[in-house]
Amino acid sequence: MNDREQRTLAQLHLRFPGQHISADGLKLIHRGRFANAHVYRYRKGALDLIVKDFSHCPWWIRLSAGPYFVHRELRTLDRLRGLPGVASRRFRLSAIALAYPFMPGQPLSAVRRAAGTLPASFFRNLETLVLKMHERGIVHLDMRNLSNVLVGTDGQPYLIDFQSAIDLHGLPNLLSTVLESVDLSGVYKSWLRVGAEPLDQARLEFLDRFNELRRLWVFRGYPLTRLFERIRDALGL
Repeated sequence: MNDREQRTLAQLHLRFPGQHISADGLKLIHRGRFANAHVYRYRKGALDLIVKDFSHCPWWIRLSAGPYFVHRELRTLDRLRGLPGVASRRFRLSAIALAYPFMPGQPLSAVRRAAGTLPASFFRNLETLVLKMHERGIVHLDMRNLSNVLVGTDGQPYLIDFQSAIDLHGLPNLLSTVLESVDLSGVYKSWLRVGAEPLDQARLEFLDRFNELRRLWVFRGYPLTRLFERIRDALGL
């Protein structure tokens, strides 16, 4: 176990003083590169958490983008609290680390790899979840990544990883509509790829129109991460 993971355990101990925190409960499930978080699962006793930690990043990311990403995701989860399909709680572990309850399920990317299919009702429920999220003034912006949508053990859709999320409040209506369309295109893209039933004509036409405009879109994935990568490459770091 490295120093970063030991610090993570110490942070969990401080945040959950009534729990017995031990090293065998911590497992790295995704190794983030450059300005993306390492993602851990901590599972021991009454705790089953996802931990996102930026402490492996270069020092200038730890002092800039890391705290920004953590603050934004915590704030987003606060705005969505109580919405079924989104983590019900969140915990700040440090300026560059956060945790939230693990949500059991299978990502849509795994369903696709297994050549599985899902009923249209799943995607209609996902569409409803996204629309309710928009009603609270939040767009996800990374739902076209099928790993960020889970099929829960109850068969319902769940959303994870709000690192790219944006608060719509104060934005012009036209821009808000465009941003909301990004999320809906993710719903329809996943429906098209792993749905047992075809998209209806209206949704298919929406997706086709969006894909025509997508090449002009600048907010795909993690835009700040890509900016930092360009800076890193330019500096030869």
